[in-house]
Amino acid sequence: MLVIISDLHLGDGTCGKSISQSAFRLFASRLEELAYSASWRDDGIYQPLKEINILLLGDILDPLHSTRWLETEHGRQGYVRPWTDHNDPAFAEMLGKITRDILRNNRHAIDVLFDITQGHSIFIPPAIAGGQPDPTSEKKIEVNVNMFYMIGNHDWLYHINGEAFDEIRQEIIDAFGLSNENTCFPHELEEHPALKRLL
Repeated sequence: MLVIISDLHLGDGTCGKSISQSAFRLFASRLEELAYSASWRDDGIYQPLKEINILLLGDILDPLHSTRWLETEHGRQGYVRPWTDHNDPAFAEMLGKITRDILRNNRHAIDVLFDITQGHSIFIPPAIAGGQPDPTSEKKIEVNVNMFYMIGNHDWLYHINGEAFDEIRQEIIDAFGLSNENTCFPHELEEHPALKRLL
């Protein structure tokens, strides 16, 4: 099963409000319902789903909408904006601060997604002979969940190459439980062969 989510625009709290944690809990609940429904095949046989792939398709984190970019004035040391030189160490430093603020500001919501990827959320009944769900079983089957991140126009900064940016991406991977590597998050499918095969 493939689930695609985009445009969550999770921010650092300096500009606008993020989606509430309750929406993420509702998503986890609905995902479990969808996993159960997808386990029913066209021939009416119940065969438990083994895997869900979630694609976070752009603008999940929104580092552009942060007033932290305005902390330094033009001409002063440490001046950076999203469009200034990405090779300036101050640029990665600012993006790192904003990213950590986003992850902190949305910790409870992101924790829900992390729990999904760690096998703590999606459980469905096992099958019995005759291709039906076992209504008496107390033991449920854990559905494996893989989560991938592709960038959009508000989170394109996570596509910048470099060791400092790899470290920032690793923080995102660890927070969400992503299946990405910490190299540039893909923008095109050709940049991520496994994702291309999946889609």
